[in-house]
Amino acid sequence: MSRRRSLLSLIRIRLRSAFLRARLARMGQATTFQAPGPWIVGGGRIALGNAVFGRPFVRLEAITSSRSPARGPILTVEDRAYLGFHVSVFATRGVTIGRDVYLNGHVTIYDHYPPLDSEDAGAPGPADERVGEVSLGDQSWIGWGAVVMPGVRIGTHSVLGANSVAIEDVPDHCVAVGNPAVVVRRYDAPSKRWVSVEPDGGGP
Repeated sequence: MSRRRSLLSLIRIRLRSAFLRARLARMGQATTFQAPGPWIVGGGRIALGNAVFGRPFVRLEAITSSRSPARGPILTVEDRAYLGFHVSVFATRGVTIGRDVYLNGHVTIYDHYPPLDSEDAGAPGPADERVGEVSLGDQSWIGWGAVVMPGVRIGTHSVLGANSVAIEDVPDHCVAVGNPAVVVRRYDAPSKRWVSVEPDGGGP
């Protein structure tokens, strides 16, 4: 009985993967998502690398608008990225999640704000509208409940703390926390250790 149950489970997983692959611009080998989900909008502009793993309730939206490039993916998740519970990514200009990036639960990433509810014909937005490409460097780590706003780059090997809101870039090999997030630690290569940074951006 357990063998039959395992076989049925394997068949369901393969069917879900085949269905998802058909909806996406690209889906690499060994990429899997736990049910329920993922919820996909605009899958033809979403590309996933190899061995991407997603927990339940992941939401990926690629909303084509007047702000979007004419062709190609506008939401790219590179190899071995981890997407935790309830991770949501909303792209219209361009979002790139690098290799081995770890997104904890309830992380939200926007490349446009306020968010677009549906495909947009280019109607003017509010005066404080922000649109800009977002990138998360390889092996970066995004804490539980953090938000990454439009135009922000999170550096390679960098950390954005839990419940932090990144409205400006975080350099490589740094730790940023708070709302808005500020750098509080950086890796000092000569001494091979992490050093504190003054909240105003000064040195250690």
